[in-house]
Amino acid sequence: MSNSVLTGYEVEITRRFECSTPQLFEELVDQLTTAFFADNETSLATYHPGQQTFTFHVVMPPLLDRAAAVEQAWRRVDGVMQGLRLPPGASHFGTGAIAVIPPPTTTPPAVPQETATEPPT
Repeated sequence: MSNSVLTGYEVEITRRFECSTPQLFEELVDQLTTAFFADNETSLATYHPGQQTFTFHVVMPPLLDRAAAVEQAWRRVDGVMQGLRLPPGASHFGTGAIAVIPPPTTTPPAVPQETATEPPT
């Protein structure tokens, strides 16, 4: 029996923003993070203040094919973005990048081969 956890595709969707101040971008990050993690603690999010980008890392359940994983991740991020209230001085420039990372491949553990030794004669 294995203790490994099956995971599906990971989809990374990066959104670009322009904020008039670094503090405004940090407020936007707080709002995005709160909305994104509201219903899923297994995903990740990263952001880059200098580029003013926010990347949603969505780990999809196993057994979804690539297209279904991307569609579900896109819907989740789109839901977050629809609920976003941009404060004055902030603009959303759309999707900067999408990356799809395939699930890790698992290889069965090596089976030890029995070696027969002849008794000394």
